[in-house]
Amino acid sequence: MSRNFIDLHMHSTASDGLFQPEEVMQKARAKGVGLISLTDHDTMRGVQRADAEAQKLGMTLIPGVEISTRTHGKNCHLLAYFKSAEGLDDFIVMLDERLEARERRFKEMVGKFEKIGVPLDESIVRRLADGAAITRPHVARALVEQGIVSEIQEAFDKYLADGKPCYVPYEKIETSDIIAQVREAGGITSVAHPGVDGFGERELSDLKKAGLTGIEVYHFDHDAQKRRMYASIATRLGLICTGGSDFHGHHARTFYDSDTEDEGVPQQVRGPFLEALEKAARSRA
Repeated sequence: MSRNFIDLHMHSTASDGLFQPEEVMQKARAKGVGLISLTDHDTMRGVQRADAEAQKLGMTLIPGVEISTRTHGKNCHLLAYFKSAEGLDDFIVMLDERLEARERRFKEMVGKFEKIGVPLDESIVRRLADGAAITRPHVARALVEQGIVSEIQEAFDKYLADGKPCYVPYEKIETSDIIAQVREAGGITSVAHPGVDGFGERELSDLKKAGLTGIEVYHFDHDAQKRRMYASIATRLGLICTGGSDFHGHHARTFYDSDTEDEGVPQQVRGPFLEALEKAARSRA
């Protein structure tokens, strides 16, 4: 395949994606992706399966994860990347603790649905999650399946979005603490979709001082102006640029539309990203 696109932000059924890790790899390869990272929410449980499939397809998989954190009074989704998934035992323990926090959150959601008289079927949610960490999209899909709402967005608009009756905030930890843990484990970090969460240069500069490696400049929800702005910030702060589709499968979100041939993540991201990854791995060794 002549195309060799980059996608460093994708989700599978290991968290809130619709497709199995192997299917995500297959769909990405069909779009021409060659360098890829599976970055499920607060878990790396799908990485081994994704890597096995990626190798079959001739792709390079970077082990990754998207961790829910908080800094400067804002939610911060932090992408962590590693050269290898080996030797991450202490880091995995921390992620498992995050999964326990998600389970507590789900139990609280169930209680809120009971309180307002909406019969959310917990067993359907668990079946849809299929052993993965339960997230709001799983609850939304259950509400659709039960006929309580007609589509996922309606579930968020009525019940699950911030400020709605069944919203439960996730227990987040300080971004700087996770940056330190990732560095100790030999990995690098990038702030996901900063334009969505409203991060400016001051906050990103503070995170750089804490050890942040990069900014996700190229994201589906960043228009051309935001991409230029965050690329400039990255240059000024000495941070690398990363990017990805944030593919979940329950919408058409992808950079690699066969009609537009939008590359999405420029090839110049590749070199600095891999160099930073290699440097972090060496520093741990």
